[in-house]
Amino acid sequence: MRDQAGLCSRRAAARAGSASQNAIGIGVAGGMVTATVLGVFFVPVLYVLVRRLFPSRKKDEKGQVHEQAVASPAE
Repeated sequence: MRDQAGLCSRRAAARAGSASQNAIGIGVAGGMVTATVLGVFFVPVLYVLVRRLFPSRKKDEKGQVHEQAVASPAE
């Protein structure tokens, strides 16, 4: 949030050399918004997909790993 406020001056510049500042401000602001959206939506979806592809395994009292039974939709 603070970074977005700092970029307002670059996006709204209107003096000599302001075209490059506008381009930098818009590019950085767009990158920050894109990273936030991907982080909020893409990471949880990827987590769910990986959990479904690789089901968890449980250890018994002896420390041996056993596959966890996953109920199929037909059951």
